[in-house]
Amino acid sequence: MGPDVLFLSLFVGGWLACAGLSWLAVSARRRGRGALITLPAALIWGCIFALLLPVLGMDGWAGLALSFPAAALGGLAGVVAVTRAGEMMGGRPHMAALPRDPGKEPHDQDRPLDDVGSETL
Repeated sequence: MGPDVLFLSLFVGGWLACAGLSWLAVSARRRGRGALITLPAALIWGCIFALLLPVLGMDGWAGLALSFPAAALGGLAGVVAVTRAGEMMGGRPHMAALPRDPGKEPHDQDRPLDDVGSETL
């Protein structure tokens, strides 16, 4: 394995870390709602944004320095794109994390109050 493969894998690892950090920030802000579904898009878009800089001609030190913020921006764009697409298709990922009323179990809501404690074991 040559040094080119090593350096390329380090670049891709750094880009994935930057995209993952932007995904983590958005997921923490949204309290984890829809986080797992947006993770692959954030990582893929982050690498695509970072790879666009050398394709567009920035292959020097400036391109290297800007590729890591570009990966973070791409991760953010991936999270936003998947979230907006889910909302446009009618999905409600925010409903999965709604808090339940801790005093009521789902099966207790339909029964009268005097029947709640009268079960026999």
